[in-house]
Order: sequence, then structure tokens, then C-alpha cells
Amino acid sequence: MKKSWIANGVTALNGLLGGLSIMFSFNGEFNLAAICILLAVVADAADGRTARALGTSSPLGVELDSLCDDISFGIGAGVLMYSYQLHDLGIIGMIICALLGTLCAFRLARFNVKSDVVHGYFEGLPCPTTGMIVATYVLSGVRIWDWLALVFVFLLGILMVSEVHYPDNKGASADRLHLKALLISLAVMVVCIILAWTTWAAAICAGYILFGMINTYMNRKRKSRRIIRRRKRSIEVHEEE
Repeated sequence: MKKSWIANGVTALNGLLGGLSIMFSFNGEFNLAAICILLAVVADAADGRTARALGTSSPLGVELDSLCDDISFGIGAGVLMYSYQLHDLGIIGMIICALLGTLCAFRLARFNVKSDVVHGYFEGLPCPTTGMIVATYVLSGVRIWDWLALVFVFLLGILMVSEVHYPDNKGASADRLHLKALLISLAVMVVCIILAWTTWAAAICAGYILFGMINTYMNRKRKSRRIIRRRKRSIEVHEEE
């Protein structure tokens, strides 16, 4: 058996777990559906390491990984949220949850195209994080208001295709990591856990999501101030001449 089949098999396991999650959601077994998504996250994290360890990285593996990610973290997470809570909102809930899979596919396609350009961070919310926060929210047993949950799911989709930068946890970041952004995110996490301790895992995911948003804003603000200072210096130099 070719070694490439081992890594591709781990990748395919991600898609299989995503498919099982969808089936469990249809049957109303939401905890099992959520657990399948979390196991898919583990498989997604393992496939790349397996391929590198065996020296079998290939374009086929890259494409298969993206397809399986969309099944598990886009479509699977959308079906879970719709079945678990948002079905009460009718067609609006259906559209927003279906949009999660669509935007996840867009984010993965952009990632593949820009993989040689973007380094040191993730551009847009990583798809596994979307799956993780949906799964941990369901497992927490807590239900926020339906319309708030709808907005939250829509925000997840928008963040995936946004230009918000998220740390890739692979060493030195290409962006400056602001302590203030980290402290705000940690504060929100603590408040969520105090209000309902069962949300601890979802709170960690929410903290990561919030950190990326705040940190990106601070970096862009810092960059704009630099540009303004450079323009002022340029104007002063011209006036002196």
C-alpha cells in the first residue's frame, strides 16, 4: 500500500466524521453530531502532520483536505446549528446556516490560492474554529436567544471570508500581538465561564475569535498612524526646501 493512502485516509476520516455529524443532526442526536465535528478537528490537525512525517504531501491531499473541511466545519456546522436551534426561524435560519457552508468553501478556496503569499497568520477565521465553537456551544447545553444565535452564525461566516488576521500558532507571527487585545479577550472568556461554566470550551473559541478582530483593528490603526506621520514628515521636508 502506498504511504500516501495513510495521510489521505486520515484526511478522508475528517470528511466521514463530518458526514456522520450531519446524519446525527438529522436524527436529533445533537451531542453526537457535535462530538463528530470535534473529532473531525482532530483528524484535520493530524492529516498534515501525517503527510509530512511520511513525506507524502501532494496536491491531491490539499484538495481533499479542503473538501473535507467544508463538509465538517461548513456544511456540518451549519446543519447542526439549524437542527439544534435555528429551525424555529424558518427560511431565514435555513439560509444563514446554508451560507456557513458556502462561505467556508470560499475561504478554503482563497486559502489554497494564496498559500504562497500569506505567511505568519491566517487570513480570515480558520474553518476548524467555526466548527469547534458551534460544536462546543451545542455541548455546553446553553441556548442564547434565537436571533442572537442567527447573528452569531452569520458573523462566523463573514469572519471566514474577511481579511481579519488570526495567529496560526506556528511560531513568530507576521503581525504584532497586542497585550490589550489579549486581556480584553481573556476578560470576555472569564465572564462567559462565570455566567455558565459549561461554556468554557466555547468561551476559549470565542476569545480566539475576538482576539483576532481586536488585534487586527489595533494593527491597522497603528499602520494608519504611521502613514499619517510619514506624510507629515514629507510635507515638513518640502516646506523647508
